[in-house]
Amino acid sequence: MVNCILNSSGLPHNLWGEALLIANLVLNRIPHKKIDKSPCEVWNGKQPSYKILKVWGCLVKVQVPLPKRTKLGPKTIDCVFIGYALHSVAYRFLVIKSEIPDINNNTIIESIEVELFENIFPFKEERHNDNGSKRKYETSSSEGQVGLETKVEPRRSKRAKKAISFELDFLTYMVRDKPQTYNNAMTSFDAPYWKEAVNSEMKSIMQNQTWVLV
Repeated sequence: MVNCILNSSGLPHNLWGEALLIANLVLNRIPHKKIDKSPCEVWNGKQPSYKILKVWGCLVKVQVPLPKRTKLGPKTIDCVFIGYALHSVAYRFLVIKSEIPDINNNTIIESIEVELFENIFPFKEERHNDNGSKRKYETSSSEGQVGLETKVEPRRSKRAKKAISFELDFLTYMVRDKPQTYNNAMTSFDAPYWKEAVNSEMKSIMQNQTWVLV
């Protein structure tokens, strides 16, 4: 439900916490199929009110608070509805356009003096406009590339390639007639090296307690 709320409103995913609170509030007011009662009704003993429910992410015109309101300045701030105040009957809003110096964009405010436009979603319309302009740009750029491909030939380097020598640090030795058994390794010409490898492996196994000697 949280994902559905975010996608339908167009709001960014970093507001998933606010969306979760709204989803929880709505689900607590929906009657359950088995008992035909909502969780709020079971808990409080009375049917909850649906008047407070508003469309999440819609456009809201919030009145500028009286201490910051001037006669010649703007009287409202453009916001989007994101929830309800915890300790009052006010609503919570995300500011998207403010001409008030003390109220910045992308901040959360609480107010009850508002006018909601529940069929307008600013973030959804903005995303739609961005996608349209992006598609237009991609189409025009791809058309330009088609014209270039017919005229411009790929550039090839004319520098002579030089062989790089890593000297003795990167030599690879091919081992022939690799011993297949322990006795073959211990009786071969490289027996001291095989013995050293065996001791090193046994020491590592004992230190890591890989096996228990019995």
